[in-house]
Amino acid sequence: MSPSTIGLLYTRPTSTSGLFLWKGMICGVPVLACDSRGPVKSIVDEPAEKCTGWLRAPNPEIWTEALCQIVDLGEEEKSKIRERAKKRAREISGTEAMASGIENALKEAVDMGQVQSRVTLWLVVLVAIMCLLFALRWIAGDVEKVDSANFA
Repeated sequence: MSPSTIGLLYTRPTSTSGLFLWKGMICGVPVLACDSRGPVKSIVDEPAEKCTGWLRAPNPEIWTEALCQIVDLGEEEKSKIRERAKKRAREISGTEAMASGIENALKEAVDMGQVQSRVTLWLVVLVAIMCLLFALRWIAGDVEKVDSANFA
């Protein structure tokens, strides 16, 4: 993105992933987004010293106020927000974050222990019996065809 870019406006209130805003954050562009779904997970709006962007209700007057705040930011504060946004984007969406999430999920699964359920056992037995009955019926059907062919 151009160094003259003042901010990125993410106007989709129904977005779940926020990939577009993540790209803005990784580039260090201040992001103004609707305060719903994906953006809420990505952007830190408060407290001010941890701000990585702005989350606002999808209302023109509210967005106008936020845009005025962004335009009025000093260079030092813009620089801090840019660095925090880049860091946040790496923390939540980088390869290391993904690998860490997978590792934690696997550890939780192992910690749960072996799954023991009578329902599972009965389902396996039921399927085995059904397969056996099907096989017997199929064999019996073939025997009938052979017998009728020999005696016809």
